[in-house]
Amino acid sequence: SLKFKLASETSKAASQRDRIQQLQNDLIKKNDSEKELLKRQRLHQQQQEDLQHHQSRLANMATLEATVKQQEKVIEKMEKALDSKLREMNKQSGDKRLVAKKQRGETGHRKEEMELALAAENTRLREELDRIRQQPAAVIIQQSAQTNVALPVEERLSLLNKLEKAEARVQTLEAQV
Repeated sequence: SLKFKLASETSKAASQRDRIQQLQNDLIKKNDSEKELLKRQRLHQQQQEDLQHHQSRLANMATLEATVKQQEKVIEKMEKALDSKLREMNKQSGDKRLVAKKQRGETGHRKEEMELALAAENTRLREELDRIRQQPAAVIIQQSAQTNVALPVEERLSLLNKLEKAEARVQTLEAQV
């Protein structure tokens, strides 16, 4: 009976060790699952932040596109006004210019140089507008989504500099008209 009791207790101890081992394994699995959950939560949070960043950039891009379109309209209006003003001045001063040139011996180089410079600037602006129009916005958005990084500081500064120059040109042309 003592042997039987010892065997019974040994069997119980073995079964409890097995049970403890099983519970420890379950605990390890649950800890691993919790770690995986935390990892996925961090990844999700990072993806959310990236999404917000890209949405912000997209909104900013839309604003810049609207600004470019507005500037295109202003430039076109100024070109029309400048052309009509030049035509008007040419009509008024057609004969007067020849008489004044003969009297003073001037060739009007300065005015011609100004007209040539304005024409060259208009041509350059038209080419730039055509280039911008030909590059579809969807391609730009797709490229920025693929790169998954913010524009480099140098590129941002370059774009802002071009924008400021374009606005300054618009103001200058408005003042001249």
